[in-house]
Amino acid sequence: MRPSLSDEGVAKVRSRLLSLLERDFRPGGYYDGVWVRDAYYMGSFLLEAGHLDRVLELLEFLRGRQISGFTSLVHGKGSPITRFHRRKVKKDIKAEFVGALPTSIHGGLSDIHGYYPDIDSTCLYAALFDEIIEQVGSRTLAQRFLESIERCLLYVEGRDMNGDGLPEQMENEDWADNLLRNGNVTYTLASYLLAIRSYLKTAELAGEKWRMREWEGKLEETVKKVNQKLWVLDHYAEAIDLYGSYIHSASQDTVLLLLTGLIDEKRAEKHLDFLDRELTTSNGPLNINPPRRDSAPTNLKPGSYQNSTVWPWITSLQAEALLEIGQADRGVEVLRQVFPYLFFEWFDASNPRRSGAYPFKTSAAAVLKVLNSLSQATSRDNSNDPR
Repeated sequence: MRPSLSDEGVAKVRSRLLSLLERDFRPGGYYDGVWVRDAYYMGSFLLEAGHLDRVLELLEFLRGRQISGFTSLVHGKGSPITRFHRRKVKKDIKAEFVGALPTSIHGGLSDIHGYYPDIDSTCLYAALFDEIIEQVGSRTLAQRFLESIERCLLYVEGRDMNGDGLPEQMENEDWADNLLRNGNVTYTLASYLLAIRSYLKTAELAGEKWRMREWEGKLEETVKKVNQKLWVLDHYAEAIDLYGSYIHSASQDTVLLLLTGLIDEKRAEKHLDFLDRELTTSNGPLNINPPRRDSAPTNLKPGSYQNSTVWPWITSLQAEALLEIGQADRGVEVLRQVFPYLFFEWFDASNPRRSGAYPFKTSAAAVLKVLNSLSQATSRDNSNDPR
């Protein structure tokens, strides 16, 4: 039986999520503190739901925790450089982190999971302004946050380790913080493109177009290099590691690249078809396939946590990418598979049951926001159907 997406059922879970977000921005379950990348999806949902004041409250909080020389920081729990031990960030190293956002914030302490601050956490904070500008168009707001966004970009630009014009990451410096990805990771590069796009819109609204020229060129050049380096036959590779080797797994989070609005539609269609072939199961698409053999600091068996499982929030990105290429019905069907598990962090496709943190607000926020867009699109299509 196909899972129901009734208006009543959707309204019920929306109400529950809004109630949870009134309390705090913790991802939920056993997660303590505010996790910056998760906050992006919660903020995006709240914008769509009309709660601008709550989103601005979140952004002011995050801006206040943007790394400076005075931030209280620890790092390294997910880094082989520190042998997976958390350490206090030394003053000379902290200078390299200025402008970035931490992975998570716990009271007065900020935590970086890897060795360096996550590029995706930093860029998704910046990317949220793109959506605010679209909805609000406030020049005062743009002026208030423009320099903060620019500091994010300058940090990420400084992560180009080999001079190829693309930022590189070290192990476990993105959401998949056990998969040991390093180098040019497609998902991470997509977050960088979203941040640049957000900066350009914010600068224009702030009346500071002179700032835009340099970053317009960098945006164009970055897209060109991503296409040159990471497109392989009929899809985008998961990553090119620091040694120049391709990671050829089908990786669902690569769909974030298609949501930048900067990718050719034919390539987007081919990539989505590739993911459909490689990741589809009867209970939802896997996040990666084949499973990883090596993972750390947690040794993950296939079908556990980030190792070839179903993640509703990433599935929402795949559904949104399908909407972007005019395949809203297909996107709805993808979300229909994971809707019964809306508040799950992840689950094993072969045995769907509550796994990870619960209730996981990140999943619910991402799915509900995209579901609303898909519902509007399918309603428009049906109203235009001459039958």
